[in-house]
Amino acid sequence: MTYHRPTYMGSDDPERGHTAYHPWWLDNLADDATGEGAFMQGAAQGAQEVRALVTYARTVYEYQDFNHFGDYGEDGFIEDYTTRIHGEPTGVIVTVTRNTAGEAQHIVVNHRPRRSVLLLAGLCAERFAGTSLEDIFADAEGGAGDRTRARYLRNDGGTTDYYPAWLDNLADDVTLEGAAMNGAAHGAQAVHSIISYARTLYEHQVFTFSGSYGDDGFLEEYTTPIKGEPTGVVVRVSFNPAGEAERLVVSHRPRSSVLLFSRLMGEKFADTPIGEHFITRGSEAGLPTTAGTASAV
Repeated sequence: MTYHRPTYMGSDDPERGHTAYHPWWLDNLADDATGEGAFMQGAAQGAQEVRALVTYARTVYEYQDFNHFGDYGEDGFIEDYTTRIHGEPTGVIVTVTRNTAGEAQHIVVNHRPRRSVLLLAGLCAERFAGTSLEDIFADAEGGAGDRTRARYLRNDGGTTDYYPAWLDNLADDVTLEGAAMNGAAHGAQAVHSIISYARTLYEHQVFTFSGSYGDDGFLEEYTTPIKGEPTGVVVRVSFNPAGEAERLVVSHRPRSSVLLFSRLMGEKFADTPIGEHFITRGSEAGLPTTAGTASAV
């Protein structure tokens, strides 16, 4: 078996490890701002909750090594970076939606791999115990999640006929990572198999955004039920100079959907190299089967 280094391991370039970056949107939150993420159940509501949560999360980041940040679409902003949380290599993709006044109204913060999602959820559970954010982190498997303003609950008017053009244009050395995975799947055959099966689990897709941004990026933001569970999905695609999809990151939310999706994928690909990235029978939800590496299949 050969291995491929996940991108969330970072560049190992000390000059890229920033500690002074401060997001503009954190000081420009709408009063009715909401915040969601793979490590959360439900949504933080209001500028005070969102600011408290993001400010704490930033204190556990050792640095930020940016791959990209900038605008997309008419009202979107994206940050794509790697860091370490208590020594664990972590990838982060943040999407911000502005309101008509230019304020940050909806923030989605997705971490990967799965062990980092659960690590941050546990740290936040300790930090916000006894506060208004407690129910978001009350249980590592789910939590109360009784917050009706979460965007992933919007599942009306979905389509069943969307097909991503990039799926048939994968580079031979394409990699796939995600909040539900540990490690990175590597190779066009493995990635195509994973994405194709994942799409069968989506009942429909309600799109917020789908389109290009930056020099080589493509972004999809949508919601879908998985086995009846409301789920938000952010897909980040990077293309190589030949125009082929070379790096894919697929992030699900809330935390319960991350674990549900990982178990379903683990059942499908059990006893194959692909299954090592997901939760399989007898495996631990938060622990990698190949520490810091990923199989090439």
